[in-house]
Amino acid sequence: MSQTPGAFSLETWWEKLIERTPVKYISLVLGAIGIWLVWEFPPGYFRYSIGEAAVIAALLMLLVDPFLKARLLKEAARDIFEYLLGFDQQPQLKERLKRLVFDTKLFRKNFNGRYKLVPQADFMQIEMEFDFELVNPTEEAIEFQYKIDFEQAENPRLDSVTLVSSEKNYAWRPTLQTKEDEPWVLQGFADPVEIQPASKGISYRFDGKCAVSYPLSFYYAQHFGYPTIGVTITIEYPETLEVDAAPTPSHEGNVWRYERLFMPGDHISIRWKQTK
Repeated sequence: MSQTPGAFSLETWWEKLIERTPVKYISLVLGAIGIWLVWEFPPGYFRYSIGEAAVIAALLMLLVDPFLKARLLKEAARDIFEYLLGFDQQPQLKERLKRLVFDTKLFRKNFNGRYKLVPQADFMQIEMEFDFELVNPTEEAIEFQYKIDFEQAENPRLDSVTLVSSEKNYAWRPTLQTKEDEPWVLQGFADPVEIQPASKGISYRFDGKCAVSYPLSFYYAQHFGYPTIGVTITIEYPETLEVDAAPTPSHEGNVWRYERLFMPGDHISIRWKQTK
């Protein structure tokens, strides 16, 4: 059925409503209607039979459907790589790729990192500011706790983490804590917040300030702990330094722009050396 742009279609509206409404809500509504019909009409009536069928359907949707979908998803994912690639992959690689695809429910975009290189007597102080937008592409709210990691050898300082959204604003001054299973790693945490679906039109922009210390001629790797689309790096430095960052076609002056996707484990290297 063809449609002109902007024309209302009841069929399209209904399809979108079904797609966006979680199954559990549909089952609850269906169950409520079924119980009402069973309560209002005596056995033997046609509407009573409809009520019974609605209650049974609601129970199946609520109790059986999630397990059936999970099993079908597992079976489909088991051999999907062979169909996509034309050959089978190692189990470890398949499991890793499967987690990246199915466990990625939040991503960042428009990450801006600003780095100020401040030479000291025997080390380089890097004052950093960053901000990014967090997006929830799913149809349900997801709890998110921002976390930032440092190496103890970086002599880190975490000044602040803030969240500005059209829903509510937050400001934190996290204390760096030793990571339980890696005592040489320091972590800072913000409080958990509920990230609503992007379809609700609520924006979530995080920003933070911190500092680390490195040798006078060295490099810094900006690692990505979350999937990130679009990165802009700005480096401020004195004339006594020569500075460079990972190559990109979008480089002008002290600004480097990267349009691609960065996955957890990826990084951008920033390098510097003294020239005077």
